[in-house]
Amino acid sequence: MWLESEVLDMTAQKMIFYGLLIFALIALIFFIGYRRNTMRSKESIINFSQLTEHENFEDITLTIYYLNPFALTYAPLSVEGLMNGGYEHRIVIGSSDLMLYIDLFIQIGDIELISVEQESPVNARLYYKFENNLKNETFSVAMWGRNDSMFVNGLEVEEESIFYDVIMPFLPEHIAQELQAWIDRN
Repeated sequence: MWLESEVLDMTAQKMIFYGLLIFALIALIFFIGYRRNTMRSKESIINFSQLTEHENFEDITLTIYYLNPFALTYAPLSVEGLMNGGYEHRIVIGSSDLMLYIDLFIQIGDIELISVEQESPVNARLYYKFENNLKNETFSVAMWGRNDSMFVNGLEVEEESIFYDVIMPFLPEHIAQELQAWIDRN
């Protein structure tokens, strides 16, 4: 009987040990994932901030692809689907026009992106990208995922109004009104 009790105690100790080990591993995985998302969200802004800090803006163009967010489609659009003919409007803005709004672009570097808890697929209705004269993408935003999340350099983050503000001055009035109606619908 004494031997049986000792074996049960050792089994219970092993179960507790392994349970704590599994708990510690799960906690470590969540911590690493959180740190990675936080780090990635800060890294995604760096390219744009460096671009404005180094005053290389004269080599930059902004291209906006737009499909009315209220328009019905058979399936969600990928960014590639939007860019390859799914758009209603394509707008290209040169560096001289961008320079007029440089203060607005610098504000992007000041925000802290918040990664979404649960990732979702993009339904691209609005996509814009900044490119240098070598056609290298330096910064991009795709809209929208679940709960109006945004994809900044491919990272899904919670909605941030600055990403609307950045392009509003460059949109034709009727598109700006459609977009504003979408933003105000909540």
